[in-house]
Amino acid sequence: MQVNFSKTGEGNQPAPEITKKATETPVAEVVVESVNSSVPALATSPNTFQFGDDLPGFREVKFPRINIVHNVGNLKDTFTPGEIVFGQTTVVFRPPIKDAAATPAVNFTVAGIVSKRFSEKVIGGIGGEICDTEAEVRTAGGTTDYNEWKLKEKSGMKRFEPLNDMLIVIKRPAHVADDDTVFSFVIDGEKYALGLWSVKGTAYTAAYKEVLALHRLQGVLRGGYPMHNFSLSTRTKKFPTGLTWVPLVVPATKSSPAMIEFIKAIVNPQ
Repeated sequence: MQVNFSKTGEGNQPAPEITKKATETPVAEVVVESVNSSVPALATSPNTFQFGDDLPGFREVKFPRINIVHNVGNLKDTFTPGEIVFGQTTVVFRPPIKDAAATPAVNFTVAGIVSKRFSEKVIGGIGGEICDTEAEVRTAGGTTDYNEWKLKEKSGMKRFEPLNDMLIVIKRPAHVADDDTVFSFVIDGEKYALGLWSVKGTAYTAAYKEVLALHRLQGVLRGGYPMHNFSLSTRTKKFPTGLTWVPLVVPATKSSPAMIEFIKAIVNPQ
C-alpha cells in the first residue's frame, strides 16, 4: 500500500471569504475580521464567533517517529540503549537491562510505505545524504552495491543503503499513561497513535526484508500491510564492529475490521 498524502476527498469545504471592516472597539485602531461563509454556525448565540474547520493533509503534519536507542547519537544521553522511544519522549519498550524488568513488546500495524529512498552510510549513523533514486546515488558519487563500494572505497566512493519510511499505527503500551496526549485514537476499545518508522541498515534487514517484506509476499500480509499486526521489541546482535541493537518483529494477530477501516480512512479519505 502506497500512502496517499493528498487532501483530496477529505470533505473540506471551500475556505470562507474573509473581509475586513473597522468596528467600534475599546482600543483605538483595532480591526476585527468578519467572516462571510456557508460553514454551519457552531452555536446559535449571535455573539459567538464562528470558525471554519480544516483537516490538514499528511504533508502538513510532522508525525512523531519510532526510534531505537543505540550506543551512539543524542538519544543515548536521555534514554537507555535498547529502548524504543516514540516521539523522542515516550518509552514504548524497554528490554531487560541491568536490574530493570523488560516491558511487553509494543504492538504496531503498518498502514503503508510512505517512501523508498537511499541513505548514505556514515560512521556513527548520524548525517549523510538522502537520495530518492539510484540515479541520484550515482550522481552523488555513491553506490548501493557493497562489493563495488569495497573496491572503490579508498577512491572516495560513498555507500548508500535502502531507507523505507513506514506509516504505522502504534498501540498504547500498558505502562504508558492513558491521558490522550500521545495515544488518542480509539479502536476496538484500545488507544492508538500514528507515527513514522524509518528503517535502514540493520533495521531495514531485520524488520523489513526478513519480516514485513517477506510476509507481504508470501505470509500474513498478502492481502496488504494493514491485514496483520506485529509485536516490536529489541535484541542485541553481534557484528564485526561489535554488538548492535536491532529490532525484533514478530507476527501478532490478524487485524480487526475496525483497524482496517481506520487505516483506509487515514490513507485514502473519501
